[in-house]
Amino acid sequence: MELHISALGGRLSVKDFIFIVKLPIVDAQIDNSTDTYSTEQLSPDLVKCIYLYPNSSISSNAMSLAVNYQIPIFLFDKDLVPQGQIWSHKYGSIASIRTHQHLFFRSKEGAIWVKDLIIFKLKQQQYILQQFIKSSTNAANYIANAIILVENWVPTVDKSQLEILRGYEGVSAKHYFGSIGQSLPPAFRFDLRTRRPALDPFNAMLNYLYSILYFRVENSLISAGLDPYCSILHVSQYNKPTLVYDFMEMYRIWADSLAISLVNKNQVNFRDFQRNNITGEYLINIEARRVIVTAFNLFINNTVKRGKVNLSRKNHIANDAKILADHLLNHYHPPSYI
Repeated sequence: MELHISALGGRLSVKDFIFIVKLPIVDAQIDNSTDTYSTEQLSPDLVKCIYLYPNSSISSNAMSLAVNYQIPIFLFDKDLVPQGQIWSHKYGSIASIRTHQHLFFRSKEGAIWVKDLIIFKLKQQQYILQQFIKSSTNAANYIANAIILVENWVPTVDKSQLEILRGYEGVSAKHYFGSIGQSLPPAFRFDLRTRRPALDPFNAMLNYLYSILYFRVENSLISAGLDPYCSILHVSQYNKPTLVYDFMEMYRIWADSLAISLVNKNQVNFRDFQRNNITGEYLINIEARRVIVTAFNLFINNTVKRGKVNLSRKNHIANDAKILADHLLNHYHPPSYI
């Protein structure tokens, strides 16, 4: 199970090597109850990951227990933006993988990898437009043309040529989200994809889903022995996990389709969001977060077929990370001087 500590005053501690979850009872004072907290005990064997939100807390013993059981702890800020995670200091495999990784993403083979990644993403966007969006002919045609352009792109690590590749992907994303934004129920329609701050409810929900997905991808990469800070598509920046951003491109489609489904099925409503009158940012209330997280957990645990492999979506992420790590260790041949 995934453990989310999001309530104001919620706390995670440990007793006798068992997690103790304490959550405030909202109506305790109204009911004149002497017990203002509900308490639940959880074996660490049952917990897969922990999400910690602002105004909640965790004890050092709980952090140590999580690390010992290899349970990642994910930290969010008030805008539901991921701030970091706490995990064991040990990588999932030997250092040779990461040595080869740094060379791979400076080579033509690395450029081929990222080219295939973008083509896969664009084809997934085509699928979404075909399945969910009415009157998306223009956007679908543009993405089809972009796929042809990417397929004809000659793999190279030249920065100017990589910028051209990023341009194909970026303009396609603009058409893709533009089509989605105008096809939603009126209250959720939007013109532009906005990140921080999210200037409409749908983008706020999409940002939240991407944040949850981000942590899953990062954890899978580290478990496979990969360096999350070394890749090629997203421009390398100080302290930015570029491989996580690159790897996520394969799975963003899952967050997109889930967000569309939640809105179309009226499982999330406009009243579940509050707008900051100063910044214009939309924030998701706690009740809606629970709905979104529950839906995401069901979605990510569903078995789907990708290629010839049937796995749950979350295991596809872990499997893809292991495939890349295996390629770097056993099939990629770095320069002879290494």
